[in-house]
Amino acid sequence: MRGFEDLSKSRKNLLKKEIISKAFSYHSEGNIIEAEKSYQYFLDQGFKDPRVFSNYAIILKESSKLDEALALINQSIKIYPKRADSYSILSDIFRSLDRFEDAKRSLNQAIKINPNNANYYLNLGIIYMELKLQIKAIDSFEKAILIDPKLKEAHINIASIYISLNNLYNAKKSIKKAIKINPGCAIAYYNLSRIYFEQDNKKKAEKAILKAIEIKPFYPQAYNNLGIILKELDRSLEAEICTRKAIEMDENYVEAYYNLSNILRFIGKKDEALACSEKIMKLRPWSIIGSYGLNQKCDINSIS
Repeated sequence: MRGFEDLSKSRKNLLKKEIISKAFSYHSEGNIIEAEKSYQYFLDQGFKDPRVFSNYAIILKESSKLDEALALINQSIKIYPKRADSYSILSDIFRSLDRFEDAKRSLNQAIKINPNNANYYLNLGIIYMELKLQIKAIDSFEKAILIDPKLKEAHINIASIYISLNNLYNAKKSIKKAIKINPGCAIAYYNLSRIYFEQDNKKKAEKAILKAIEIKPFYPQAYNNLGIILKELDRSLEAEICTRKAIEMDENYVEAYYNLSNILRFIGKKDEALACSEKIMKLRPWSIIGSYGLNQKCDINSIS
């Protein structure tokens, strides 16, 4: 009898390994549909593995099945309460649900279990940014950098905060560190352009935003900001072309329609400018941009 039990257990272990191997293979290949089926089949057999819970929860979260993802990762935490990554995934799901206090609490639990993971501090900083706690966000990003000095995302987010606080000196220091780490980082040049723009150095702002576009040609926010810069340089026709390019890339880009409306009014195309304002009100009826207008600003990009 014992021999039959051992054989049955052996077969179950083989089946478990076979299913999990297929699931991981599908997932790594980007075949999400088959990966999801395999993960579900794995669980239907009564098998348990923290990696399956985590990976499946991530798929559900990315498919906007947030309640299912939340239930699954909570089930995993109940079985494997000492696994830091599970709390990190739980935090990410809470962020998607705009439950930022719960997200913060979950990530702090992950950090308590594994205090040497730079990405945990990076994500905690992002949560603090969402909560408008800028100083705490900077502190978290700096802790991430202590663990991983080459974590460019932390430097970029620190720069974004300093830009919002109008501390352009520290913003430039942080963004240049990010560029030194990764000279091919488009978002870093994008934010460097914003810093130069705020310092009234429009030529350097143009050069930096063109570098961002060179690195990342499909970048509607960069084309929109280039349009703003060119208008300030009295190159309105070029500004119009760049802003229209941003709208071609994203036809629902409200801020680009607003900036195009300003450019068109400036060069005397009042009917087209009015059409832009009407488009804004269709896309965002509650917006004051289309009806009253706001000061032009270059967007700030941070890593989230």
